[in-house]
Amino acid sequence: MTNKEYHNALEKGFTIAIPSWNNDNYLNMCIEYIKKHSKYDHEILVFLNGCEDDSKQVCEKHGVAYMDSPENLGICVGLNALAEHASRAAFVYFNDDMLAMPDWDTNIVKFFKEYDIPELSFITATMVEPKGVEQHITVSGPLINHGETWDTFDSDRFLKDLPAIKKMRPHQIGACWVPNVLSTRIYKELGGMDEEYSPGRGSDPDIAATFYEAGCRHFVSLGDSLVYHFGMISTPRMDTIKRTNPGQIFWNKWRNASWTGKYGQLHSEQFLHQVLKRDKSAPNPFYGSPIA
Repeated sequence: MTNKEYHNALEKGFTIAIPSWNNDNYLNMCIEYIKKHSKYDHEILVFLNGCEDDSKQVCEKHGVAYMDSPENLGICVGLNALAEHASRAAFVYFNDDMLAMPDWDTNIVKFFKEYDIPELSFITATMVEPKGVEQHITVSGPLINHGETWDTFDSDRFLKDLPAIKKMRPHQIGACWVPNVLSTRIYKELGGMDEEYSPGRGSDPDIAATFYEAGCRHFVSLGDSLVYHFGMISTPRMDTIKRTNPGQIFWNKWRNASWTGKYGQLHSEQFLHQVLKRDKSAPNPFYGSPIA
């Protein structure tokens, strides 16, 4: 697919894949805000991981397709299953505790077109998080805390502050976090998420490494494509299902890759800082600041 063909396909909407685990109230808001704040006609697919709450009713209320697993199979299995049903050119992984903000999708498509970004790319939105310390992938802190739970979120105040928040973070080189916009075709050809990481810790850097090894060099987080992320709603519960060592899994898998020899033993988190942000092989007059 040529760059122009891919860009035109993006305007037909993305496939938005949402794994969810007993977070019915967050899932309801997530779908509601995607529908309310999107210009394009996105396909929303949900993978319900052993949900015992009202998540099925939420999906049915919003008219979105869902897959219902009787047990929690995790993020990686869920995303790969949803990818098999994706009908759009772009596959976008959304957490169920994220709220899409106005212009999130139009600014992504605008970026692709303005800088002629190829299909083999890894473009992400920026997370606005009410808790924690500001990181390279987020805008965080008490000044932008507009609610830490689904029932305390102040939408009116956030939308009022949104123009200022969009100016707080430039485009960043080297991002590989959620929500990410990936070619559905390439995602499937490369095998999708590695299910060895199940239920999911450490899988984000790994899929980025998979794309990097395939020749992708456009890893960019867009400062003007924002999602509000309540943060860590499901992650702390993951270890009650299965504990993994994502750093060791990453090293065992990628220890013989061409790029590992330059930096010594790399774990998943180090891949972002030691490889993605330092690679200068992609043209980048538009990227803004590299990740510190």
